[in-house]
Amino acid sequence: MSETNDPAKASLPFAGRLNLNSHPTRPWARGVAKGVDLLLVAMFTVPFAIVVRHVVRLLLEYSGMYPASASGVQALIWTVIALGLAVSGIALILYDTLCVRAYGQTAGKALMGIRCTTRRGTKPRFRRAFARSVMMWVVGLGLMIPYVMTLPFIANFFVLKQTGRMLWDGAAGIVVETKPVEAWRWALGLALLTGGLVETLAPQVMPLVDLLFY
Repeated sequence: MSETNDPAKASLPFAGRLNLNSHPTRPWARGVAKGVDLLLVAMFTVPFAIVVRHVVRLLLEYSGMYPASASGVQALIWTVIALGLAVSGIALILYDTLCVRAYGQTAGKALMGIRCTTRRGTKPRFRRAFARSVMMWVVGLGLMIPYVMTLPFIANFFVLKQTGRMLWDGAAGIVVETKPVEAWRWALGLALLTGGLVETLAPQVMPLVDLLFY
């Protein structure tokens, strides 16, 4: 089917310029799907991190280390970071594994028309789904370490475009099926990502805005 006759592409504003649906592996769609899934996981892990921060702070205050010493402050920061990364990783792996095992797709994948199957077309077993999720967390997201995870995320985007598959999909024996994504799916997915980005950056940007304009 030609690009001009594809209704999904024709419905997308600037589809011919952006070519969001042009590549058969839909790397842009997979990126948006992963972003949506990360936001969903963050909805559960961020409150946990806040609770952990308060608990650790109370313990350090009780011991007299915080805020009296620099070591107490550093201990608070690194404890929260380490526990936050660990909990985020576990939550993402469980979420991705259980969703792929039960439905063949996560919420983000469902939104962007992506499904995981075995080479026989069946839903992956738990072991395959778990192996894929762990490799995705390590190789695809760099253990979700802030800023560091951006590098493998971008690198794997180009790997997908060149090879047509992700390392963790092939290693787990999983086939990822995609289809052209309708305009409303792009709009909803990008809106969710934009909202999440604004929510994340607002605490850092607002002090600068106050300094510049007030």
